[in-house]
Amino acid sequence: MIKRIIPKIDIKANSVVKGINLEGLRALGDPSIFAKKYYDDGADEIIYHDVVASLYDQSTIFELISNTAEKIFVPLTVSGGIRSIDDIKKILSLGADKVAINSQAIKDKNFIKSSAQVFGSSTIVVSIETMKTDRDYYVFYEYGRINSGIRLLDWIEEIQSKGAGEILLTSISNEGTGQGFDINLLDLVKEKIKVPFLFNGGCGKAKDIYNIYDLKYIDGFVISSLFHYDLIKKVNTLKDNTLGNLDYLKTELFNQDVCSLSISNLKKELNTNGIQIR
Repeated sequence: MIKRIIPKIDIKANSVVKGINLEGLRALGDPSIFAKKYYDDGADEIIYHDVVASLYDQSTIFELISNTAEKIFVPLTVSGGIRSIDDIKKILSLGADKVAINSQAIKDKNFIKSSAQVFGSSTIVVSIETMKTDRDYYVFYEYGRINSGIRLLDWIEEIQSKGAGEILLTSISNEGTGQGFDINLLDLVKEKIKVPFLFNGGCGKAKDIYNIYDLKYIDGFVISSLFHYDLIKKVNTLKDNTLGNLDYLKTELFNQDVCSLSISNLKKELNTNGIQIR
């Protein structure tokens, strides 16, 4: 199975942000620049996620969606603050190809079904944020802030029965760490997945992907920090300030601890190790 490599761009107040375990967000710069550079470097898709839209009942990325759709020609998925059929219509009309729903799917269990009926399942991605609590994995929402009390495996079954066309699963515990994937989590869900499946959280090097024992049920890897910091290091070297406040790059912590790799170099290494990518 050919794998997709998908950069995920988290956005807050019109800036790319990145943290660890969905916390401690750092502002990194203009999301449209990140998206265009990732497209040029071979991204198979791009995900925009407004990280505060579901918290504050707003979305600030409508203009960004339109501008980005004019410049990139791979599928664009948008998530964050999607609460209604009208929200989806607007996002698609601006040029997005898919929407990813998390919080509203939990708050209104019929929203997935009604959305899939109107737009088709292939347009509806259900985003799941999960973490192990009390010896089991539970589903979280509001950017990982609230435990829904729903067990992960139960939720995967339910959303597939309601018409989810794709699942994007994020490991909160591994997200942003660059320390590798939660293999126990992958082993737990693999028998339950019946639709295209994307995994996010922890990728720090190509080896984290090609060392996974069973890759056949994973359709793509969603990656942020690895690509963001590769791009920023290059921009910093060029003394280009178009990405915004780069003060963090000047610290010893950044140079010592942050993993970075470009999309094109990741794909080359995966190909060399027998992983088929687009």
